[in-house]
Amino acid sequence: MLFVRLLLLGGLVLGAFTSRGQQHDTALARELGFTLFRIPFQDSTLTFLVSGVDLAQKPRKPVVLLCQGGGARPLITTGNSGAAFVGWPFDLKAYQGRYHFVILARPGVPLVAERRRLSQEQEYLETGSDTPPTTYLENDTRGYHVQAARQVLRFLRRQSWVDDRLMAVVGGGQGCHVATRLATADRHVTHLAFYGAIPSGPLPQLVHDLRTAQLQHRLTPTDAQRRIDSVYAAYQSLMELRDPAAVSGAAWRNTVSLVRYPAVDELPKVRVPMLIAYGTAEPSAWLLDQLPLEFARRGQRNLTLRPYPGLDERFLLTGRSPQDPPRWYGNVAWADMMNWLAGANRAPRSRRVAAGLLGQ
Repeated sequence: MLFVRLLLLGGLVLGAFTSRGQQHDTALARELGFTLFRIPFQDSTLTFLVSGVDLAQKPRKPVVLLCQGGGARPLITTGNSGAAFVGWPFDLKAYQGRYHFVILARPGVPLVAERRRLSQEQEYLETGSDTPPTTYLENDTRGYHVQAARQVLRFLRRQSWVDDRLMAVVGGGQGCHVATRLATADRHVTHLAFYGAIPSGPLPQLVHDLRTAQLQHRLTPTDAQRRIDSVYAAYQSLMELRDPAAVSGAAWRNTVSLVRYPAVDELPKVRVPMLIAYGTAEPSAWLLDQLPLEFARRGQRNLTLRPYPGLDERFLLTGRSPQDPPRWYGNVAWADMMNWLAGANRAPRSRRVAAGLLGQ
């Protein structure tokens, strides 16, 4: 009987700590201008933020689901300088009057984490370890993220404060693979956009980079071909896996997922309006430059391509000398994306800005 009482007491204490932690997260999210939601999913819970704290305020607003890039990063960090939302690199507040921005927390990663607990790459690591949580590694696949996002979209469509006539998905980096699949798998998605992405996946990009190194005389033709052949062999091995989730080492599941299910395979299947923003100095510009030709060949007219001359995948314009620091034009590109989504038919200001800077 004493053992049972101890178990019950332990459960009550754990429940109290959990409830207190959730209340703290809710209050912190609200302080930063977000509403926190938790809904059931599979045998666990999905945690996500919706921009705004008075969601029932009229009129109803459409949803823009933000698909993050790779990494076990929390959405909110705390420290001596206070709390900060770090889940998305661009300014959301300027457009909260138009849209409900929605972003999911990573599986197994706390919504809120102290900055001192994060790695140099701003990832959350297990205590006493140099790896992200096992739950995150086991679920960091396109399949999981797509299913989770669809569950959230399903929940949102039932809310009285959501205008479901427009439900857009926007992906950054690796999030492009999730966003693109959502656009083909969920008939309720009305718009797709992504930026800073390698839609072909990591290995085709590596082949291109190795051949470029040869042409720039950084590798001999023999060395380049030897390395490219090793990439072919690795690619073939990954493609022959019957169950991508069974690969040895949970950390490989993300790589297998990107290799087997890259966004480039889904792009021809997308039927909704689509915007792809990219810097012409980013690694995958060679592939994105060709998309208008491929879409024209297929007779598809739903692609809007926004190249930003001279900018890299983070929308940085590198200075011409070490004394000239890089300049960031991310919020300019984001404004273009928001204007496209709103149906603005005007030339993007960022092209003029970047072109003018390059001409200086």
